[in-house]
Amino acid sequence: MMDQAARLREIARKRNEHQPQWKEGKAHYIAVASAKGGVGKSFLTLALGELYARNGANVLVIDANLNTPSLHVLTNVNPRFSVRDMLAYRVDDNQIWFSMVSERLQLLANEAPENQMARGTLDNAIFFLEQIRNFRRVFDVILFDTHTGLDSWNLSVLQAAQTVLLVTTPEPTAIIDTYLLVKAASEFMSLDTIQLVVNQALTREQGQEAAEKLNMALGHFLQVQLPLVGTAIFDLSIRQIMQEQAFPYLPLLKKTRFLPHLQEIWNALPATATIQNKEVAI
Repeated sequence: MMDQAARLREIARKRNEHQPQWKEGKAHYIAVASAKGGVGKSFLTLALGELYARNGANVLVIDANLNTPSLHVLTNVNPRFSVRDMLAYRVDDNQIWFSMVSERLQLLANEAPENQMARGTLDNAIFFLEQIRNFRRVFDVILFDTHTGLDSWNLSVLQAAQTVLLVTTPEPTAIIDTYLLVKAASEFMSLDTIQLVVNQALTREQGQEAAEKLNMALGHFLQVQLPLVGTAIFDLSIRQIMQEQAFPYLPLLKKTRFLPHLQEIWNALPATATIQNKEVAI
């Protein structure tokens, strides 16, 4: 049986075989990742999806979290089809894959696996990405909300993405875990696609300081730096919005401290340059 490093090397090899196909079509892939749970990754994924949709893009958000999927709960939908169904080959020609959660924004939901065997493997990841490739010409932006950490499934999704948004917080343990994830990923993929978001900072300065500490360690040990695309300020109202499953988010974010920082992150992402309407519509 291969150990984890051997499995990841196998992914890197197979990626070179499949990646040209995965990148065909117009849709820009954005993978949202984190090394630690509770950093606000799923909320950020949906909020960015909304911003793209509100500004004229056709958007698909995919719950690629195989461990604790939650996007169907956060958007208050009861999906007829899920990533889990796809991996179990429960697909027919008339299958409705996506749930419309707001104008121009669709969701491919997921369900928690019944057992460990149902979780992501390299073959499952390749099959999944091949299925999603069929929709690259339908959507302008496809966002993947991944589960925490780095494994065969997550690494495959990160490798397929043009942009990897790595979300952390100023908490020291989150910074350490993020460093370890980047170190592990650096052996198997280019880090050029990774951009950093520091979420739940008390001030912009605290977020910038956290990014500087992370990059100091990355520069010293790995000779790399991650560009900081934004710092999102902690706002208690975000937690209330999530608890109430109040979606769409953008109308509720108008009076929060979070919205201007979300707009900054959105403006800094490469996919945003492809959107015709550059005036942010809320």
